[in-house]
Amino acid sequence: MSNRWYTKVFVCKKLVSGRFAKVGLPNPDFFCPLVATLEITCGILLLLGLLTWLAAIPLFLYHAGSHPYDKS
Repeated sequence: MSNRWYTKVFVCKKLVSGRFAKVGLPNPDFFCPLVATLEITCGILLLLGLLTWLAAIPLFLYHAGSHPYDKS
């Protein structure tokens, strides 16, 4: 299992905010913890099968919106 969730939550200001700023997203210090919380919370809800429709919508919108910025 990847440790990307740990990086996003606990080392957000150093690593992920820098990547967000590099691709041109506004206010990376605000969006980094927001994105980490969204991914973890909605991911857990999907895994548990709780509120799957409501959890899938923000994840879809986030991933669809971030796709043009993803260079990797």
